Amino acid sequence: MKQLDLTLSLIDKMTRPLKQAQGSIQGFANKSRQAFSQVVVGGAALWGVAQSFMSVVGPADEMQRALGQVRSLSVSEEALNSLSDTAVRFSVKYGESAADFVQSAYSIQGAIDGLSGQELSAFTTAGAILAKGTKADADTITNYMGTMYGIFRKTADSMGRSDWVKMMTGQTAEAVKIFKSDGKQMSDAFTAIGANATAAGVGMSEQFAVLGSLQATMSGSEAGTKYKAFLAGVGTAQKTLGLNFTNKDGTMKGIVDIMSLIQKKYGDISKVADSDLLKKAFGSDEAVSMIKLLATDVGGLAKNITALGKINGMENAEKMAKDMTNLFDRMLAVWKGIRIAIGSALLPAMNPLIDKIVEMGARVVEWLLMFKNIARWIGYVSMGVLSFVAICGLANIVVGVARFLWLGFMIVMKGLRLILLAVRFAMILTAAATWLLTSPLMLIIAVVAGLAYGVYWLIANWKTWTAAIANTDAWKSLMSVIADVGAFFAGLWNSITLGWQMVVAYFSGLSPLAAFEGFGDTIKGVFTGLWDYLKSSFDSTYNWIIENLNKIPGVNLELRGQAPAAGNLLTGGTPQSIGQGGVLGAVNNSTSTTTGGKTQQIGKIEINTAAFPSPQQLQEYQELYGQ
Repeated sequence: MKQLDLTLSLIDKMTRPLKQAQGSIQGFANKSRQAFSQVVVGGAALWGVAQSFMSVVGPADEMQRALGQVRSLSVSEEALNSLSDTAVRFSVKYGESAADFVQSAYSIQGAIDGLSGQELSAFTTAGAILAKGTKADADTITNYMGTMYGIFRKTADSMGRSDWVKMMTGQTAEAVKIFKSDGKQMSDAFTAIGANATAAGVGMSEQFAVLGSLQATMSGSEAGTKYKAFLAGVGTAQKTLGLNFTNKDGTMKGIVDIMSLIQKKYGDISKVADSDLLKKAFGSDEAVSMIKLLATDVGGLAKNITALGKINGMENAEKMAKDMTNLFDRMLAVWKGIRIAIGSALLPAMNPLIDKIVEMGARVVEWLLMFKNIARWIGYVSMGVLSFVAICGLANIVVGVARFLWLGFMIVMKGLRLILLAVRFAMILTAAATWLLTSPLMLIIAVVAGLAYGVYWLIANWKTWTAAIANTDAWKSLMSVIADVGAFFAGLWNSITLGWQMVVAYFSGLSPLAAFEGFGDTIKGVFTGLWDYLKSSFDSTYNWIIENLNKIPGVNLELRGQAPAAGNLLTGGTPQSIGQGGVLGAVNNSTSTTTGGKTQQIGKIEINTAAFPSPQQLQEYQELYGQ
């Protein structure tokens, strides 16, 4: 008891500080986790407020940034307000970005000087519609607008820039539709030809028709290059060909008239000689290639020029842009337009407050630049706070990982313990099964069981086959063999000897069936003794297995009944047998009583008992009976 008390005291003294430390660490982890949760919740709330605020004023701020770029080009506030309203309406109608619309205005204002507020809005709207309808990007169309205005400046200034840009947009869209071109290819064509056709007096609709027709078999830039080569050689070509390609005012005749004059004099101009002559006249293969291509359908060219010349507005361009508009894009643009409208009205009221905050921040920056030590200590404090937060977070991580590892370790140990117990139990069972299977007793059991089954079969079928073979020599030989087998078993067990004598006695008589019945009783006695021996052996094996299983924690199985203490037997410490017939047999064999010439014989003894005999008494009865 003293050793147990000492052990428990040592365990308590060692584990109590560990439990206290563990409780302190877990308490710190729980409190710091709660603090972090509060920080996270508060930060999430602030972040949500900031995101909501930016969601409202963000689109307006983006619009203000774009307007600021245009403002830098000395555009009036009135023009900027008009441009802003036009951008929002355009985005709602076509599902495009209002800020991108304003940025296009910045590019157009930079390419075209002197645009008024209304003209800037008109050019920007026309360019955005043309980009949408011709599948071109905003930058390409913006450059195209600048190029076209540079080529047709006189026409634009004379008829009004706003009206001209609408006409130019409409004709461009129609040309793209007729000739299966796009905005980029048309821009490349006019960029390549430049102002050469306009300088020669060619109108815009004719230029669209020629360049569009050429784009049927070549790119826009190549079409512009060939048209430019034709214009460069048309002056000398008329002298070489003996044709007049100019009007009375010195301007060049229309392309349809020139092609008609050439075809009238040279036919279909498909001959090699005609091609060489045209090359000599115009001075280049590009010009000849253009003439041959247009000559295939001069009537269609004239028809297209007339159709393009009738377009004065951009209704067809608007229709093309509308056909390419997606309803979901419009819905998003409407939501963004609402926020732009709200933010645009809200920002002017907030700007003074934001200015004050910015001024305060700037003043703090100046102070920190002046007082370096203060800035340094602020940095130290900030780093200290951040370091402490990092340590707290690391402590939580360590506690969490340790707890996770400990739980996993306990699960693994429990699993290993169960596996070891199962392996140990399996080894015990395997040893027991191996012992049973390899024991000579199993062989004896198998032999005796086979013999018993054979005897049973003989008895059950005796009448069927004994009638035919009872008086044959084979039967007598079989009896001899059975006698030999009986002698063999008599040598193994003393009990079988008496049984076999009975078999021989019965077989020498007239009733073999009665002999086998007596033999069956003898075999029964043999099996009874053998079963007692096997039962005793199995009890020992079973108790050995149970003793090993009881070593497993939590297992407490009962043992089978032990053999009675031998010290209480009448024969002393060792059970003994006094031979066949027991004590009575010994008395019969050794003494006899004769009185007056008469012999007294005891035939039967009955013992009646009111209580069940004890194991010692049963052992004594067994010795007395001679078993």
